[in-house]
Order: sequence, then C-alpha cells, then structure tokens
Amino acid sequence: MAVNDLTYTDASAVLAAINAQATGRATLAPVNTEGFVALAQTTLKMGYDVVTNAISQVLSRTIFSVRPYTRKFRGLEADTIRFGNHVRKINYIDDDPTTDRQFLATALTDGSSVDQYTVNKKKVVQTNFYGQTGYARFRTYYRSQLNMAFSGPDELARFWAGVTQHDSDMIEKDHEDFARAALANYVGGKLSQEAAIEPTGVIHVLTEYNAFAGTSLTATTVFAPANFPGFIRWFWARVETISSLMAERSSQYHQTFTGSDGNDLDLERHTPEAEQLFYMNNGIKNQAASNVLSVTYNPDFVPVRQGDTLNFWQNIQNPLSINVNAGYTDKNGAVQSAAVNSNSVLGVLLDREAVGYTIADTWTMATPMNAAGGYYDQWYHYTDRYWNDFTENGVVFVLD
Repeated sequence: MAVNDLTYTDASAVLAAINAQATGRATLAPVNTEGFVALAQTTLKMGYDVVTNAISQVLSRTIFSVRPYTRKFRGLEADTIRFGNHVRKINYIDDDPTTDRQFLATALTDGSSVDQYTVNKKKVVQTNFYGQTGYARFRTYYRSQLNMAFSGPDELARFWAGVTQHDSDMIEKDHEDFARAALANYVGGKLSQEAAIEPTGVIHVLTEYNAFAGTSLTATTVFAPANFPGFIRWFWARVETISSLMAERSSQYHQTFTGSDGNDLDLERHTPEAEQLFYMNNGIKNQAASNVLSVTYNPDFVPVRQGDTLNFWQNIQNPLSINVNAGYTDKNGAVQSAAVNSNSVLGVLLDREAVGYTIADTWTMATPMNAAGGYYDQWYHYTDRYWNDFTENGVVFVLD
C-alpha cells in the first residue's frame, strides 16, 4: 500500500530492489514504487479545524501551497485615460485628388475666373465604445477560530498571506480569461465577416500553401516530418508579407463603412510593425522551434514577433478551437452577432488598437468585525472594459 499514513513505513526492501536494478545486479522487474512515494490526498488521519473543515490540527510542519500568478495578454492592456467610460474614435475618410486648375488651359481664359472657394468638406465617421464588466470576490477572515490549526501567530500569519496571494492569483486569472475571451471574440468576428464584409481579413493557409507547393496537405498531414519544415517556412514568410502590407496605408485588412449614398467610404489604415501584435498557438511555435530552428543556420530567418504566448484560444483541451457567439459591427456601424465554431485557428496578426482591455474602478473594503461570530469579510471589486475595433487592421490565419 502507499505510504500515505501517519505510521512509519519501512522502505528498505523497495530501495534494495531499485538499487539492484540500477546497478545491474538484477534484471528489469516491476518495483512497488507506491511503497515509498507520498501521494497528495484529501483524506485526513486526524481531526479538522472547526471553521473550514479542511485544515488539520497542528503536525510537525506546514507547507503553504501558493505562488504568485501573472496574467497573460498584458500586451492588450490599456490605461483608463486611453480607454475610459465612453470613448469616441474619430475616423477620417479619404477622398480623390482634384485637377490643378492653374495648369488647365480651359480654366485660364480671358473674361473668366477660377473659383478658389469651392467647398470640399472633410468626411469623418465617429465610432463609439460603451460598456463595462463588473465582478466581485470576497473572503471571510476569522479572528481566532483557526488558532488550533497552526503552531503560533507566525504560522497563522503565513496562512493568511497565502490566502491573500491565492485570491490575487484568482483575480489575475479573471483578467486573463476576460482578455482571452475578447481576443476570441475578435477572431470570431473576423471569421464571420469574411465572406460579405472583409475578405482580406482571413488567410486560409493550407489552401494557399497547397496551391503554392502543388501539394494536398491536410491539417493532420501538414505536421508530418517531411511536410512541416517547408510549410512553416512558407507560413512565416506569409506572415512577414502580411505584416509589411499592413504597414502600407490602404483599405485592406479592416472593416470600412457604407456612406449615406450606399457606397463604401474610403477608410484608410496603416499599422507600423511596432504597433502590430501577433498571437499564435504555442504548440505550433514549439513544432517550428524543434523542426525548423534546430536545422536553420540563421535562426532569425524564422522571426519571433511581438505578442504573448498563447497555448489555447478558448479551451485548454482544444488549443486551435474557438466556439463563440461573436459580436461585431457591420458596415452601417450597427452591432451584430454570429455563432462561430472553428477548430483550426492558427494565429492572428493585429493592430494594437484592435483588441484591448482596461482595468478600472478597482477597490477593496472590509466589513466591520462580527462581534458574535468573530470574523469579517474582505471584498474585492473590479470593473473591466474590453473592446474590439474591427476598423483597425487585423488578419486571422486558419489551418484549412
């Protein structure tokens, strides 16, 4: 049986068997490893404390199992000055150049004049951002009820420090999960708009690569050792090309608006490389590092771009999948929604202004001590704002 008991277990026989196999004095044979390995279990051999019913009475040593957690997606965070309660964005619309009439012979004739006061109003579109997400956590602190579970005030203080750190870790994870959801919504919005609104916003990498290389790879066979190095080198080149094109001032890679006359307004955007973020599945990055960088003389040939490590988009068990009811704005500026379910999202290259979040109005307060029960509650309040702006540049890469 396992050693998870308060009694002494003699492991000498197990150790002798291990040593005999390690030194070659015995052939390979099963070893009863459970005879000396202490396993984490929740069944307690002694009584619990009376408050949480989870902490035992004092034994010889206590290990406080907690460590600080830092949330991912910090690259998406903005301060409250940049993204406050109601943010309006003024978008400037391009128009066409006109004829320089100083060189136009038909305009410069005797008895006529050139009208220098022709009206040409600047076309602008204002987009507005509203909304916020509020949530709270709270924790109950006891004055003296846990004393019997610890050896003294110092150990009790370490316990409460661990409680505080763990609550902080959960709040960090809350911010991260909301940011992850905001990014997943952006990806879903881009996928839902591809056909009718923004065909340049989605790159089907396998389709393009198969056409380029004359192959018929699938999302499974592309990872075969004979296929993956060529594919991933092509993919990085494609990302670099899109990145360069996003730096050009154009109407590609973002949503535009429809004017009152029914025609698309010429909304031009450019995203310098320093303002680009690239999020890609970390599993694919690791495949590239082990299969390509290891045999590439110049590692810079496969560059690492700005962005956070992203192990999964939405669900840790399905790294390349998103399943969201995505919200987005259409060409008329109205909010729409669409159910999007994709299992092949490889990465996204986007303008820093396309997705983000602000942590605002954060405050904590403790209740008065409950004189009868000997405890008080500590409340943590957070108001977060998350945004998607489909008028900023962004491209989603899907593995199909």
